[in-house]
Amino acid sequence: GIVTIDSQDAEGRTAVWLAAEKGVVEVMRVLHQHGANMDTAGVNTRDADWTMDDYEGAPMWHNKATGKYLFSAYGATDPRIISPVEIASKNGHDQVVSFVEEVKSKAHEEACASATESTPAVEEALRFYASSGDEAKLTALLERGIVNVMATDEVLLSGHTGPEANMMGEYKMEEERVNEYPLYKKAKEDHYIYRGEGGEWAVTDSRADVDEGGCSIMTQEPAQLPTSEGVTWQYWDGEEEEDVPDDAISAIDVKGKILMALANNGGHTACAALLEEAMNKAREKSDEEVLSATESTPAVEEALRFYAENGDEARLTALLERGIVNVMATDEDDKMAIDLAKRGSYNNETKEWVQSEGHKACVALIKEAMNKAYEEACASATESTPAVEEALRFYAKYGDEARLTALLERRIVNAKDKDKYMMVCHAPAQVTMAGHEGDDAEYMGVYELNGEVVHDGPLYVKSSGAEGYLYRNNRPTPDRLGKWMVSDDREGVDGSNENTGFFLSAEAAELPSKPGLVWQYSESSWHDEPGITCT
Repeated sequence: GIVTIDSQDAEGRTAVWLAAEKGVVEVMRVLHQHGANMDTAGVNTRDADWTMDDYEGAPMWHNKATGKYLFSAYGATDPRIISPVEIASKNGHDQVVSFVEEVKSKAHEEACASATESTPAVEEALRFYASSGDEAKLTALLERGIVNVMATDEVLLSGHTGPEANMMGEYKMEEERVNEYPLYKKAKEDHYIYRGEGGEWAVTDSRADVDEGGCSIMTQEPAQLPTSEGVTWQYWDGEEEEDVPDDAISAIDVKGKILMALANNGGHTACAALLEEAMNKAREKSDEEVLSATESTPAVEEALRFYAENGDEARLTALLERGIVNVMATDEDDKMAIDLAKRGSYNNETKEWVQSEGHKACVALIKEAMNKAYEEACASATESTPAVEEALRFYAKYGDEARLTALLERRIVNAKDKDKYMMVCHAPAQVTMAGHEGDDAEYMGVYELNGEVVHDGPLYVKSSGAEGYLYRNNRPTPDRLGKWMVSDDREGVDGSNENTGFFLSAEAAELPSKPGLVWQYSESSWHDEPGITCT
């Protein structure tokens, strides 16, 4: 066949890749001058940590150093595949790394030179300068005022109409990092986008797959972000051994926080400071739009949630005092501002959510505003309306026994419902499941009261991470009546797949936090797991 400057050997390695591996920067300069691609990835055959093994007839990659497994059947590609700059960095060839960065920087300059607005190429340049710590070029680009510094907080995945069409949709960046890169989660579903160890971006419908390297859709090549320019995608159709390319799949920026993460991950504090200043200016412009609003618009409601999520008591107070915002408005995950303030901020070092004093003050402010709104909605009610029922759930959820009692005493709700609201009111506001490792460990964590009663018990919903529900089972056969169970799907609670799950209390209890309650876990069968606790 015809040999081109970007021809690859059996391991996918180009002349550029091989020159980078050996650190021959002069050869790379000549190749670049003749139009060679500086990014084509190849297999690092010297990587002795990864070996191909067999697991019950299925091929898998095994890392001897870390003990990690990657299953090819789940879409995992050869983890030894890395880019020219990565192999150069791995082998300590700093001159090569500097040269490739210089080439990319020049390409970004050319792309931005004639731009008059924020384009994908301009935003890619912004990300490159942030991640490489190029303070001068970052400053110059920001001063032009054409770039969207809020790009890439949310990713819109679209285009696939095949067997994995349910994976399409909008994904929001989580606080957690996977392989030092962002983790994105689809609203209301246990679907994720993450960057694998080989640099490819992967899409999966299971949080466990994120840790194990599994997926059903992935990029065909490594990329800095799922939205990087030129990224192509492929999927596994469940039958073929090889993944099927799908040029229709695309991932685009919606809005974002990723820039700060890119700068901070590289230790580029000066660039992080520049970006923070630019983002503050962008938010001030957004604040101006909010200040001129005379009613509750999506921008006003987003501002409310932003202030609550960041514990910004002063701005939240100013917005609430104007009396124009709908304090019950929810985001795509059905979370209200009060839910975000209660959750607090995520600490990447401790892997925990932390509620600051500012967050606590925001909870109190929003709670007061919601109480006022519910009182006004219920004032003239003569029968049980959706507003009355919402108010009852709110008072019960937040333990406001005085307001709950006053509303119940008006006798506009069904008498049999009074006990269930009081039950919720007296239940713990949140409980913590802990002690299980391995499969389904992502369902350990904090569960919050959501105000509903299911099967004569309060319903708890996992506050962050994987979607999870803690509820009271009412299935008498087999013997599960009154026992507490964890499900990963609301349908498994009281829907089409009612009374199902994989963690179960060994005995019935009024509350899941009953002292001494033993828990069971289902693998091939149910067995006691004394290490699990719910407190």
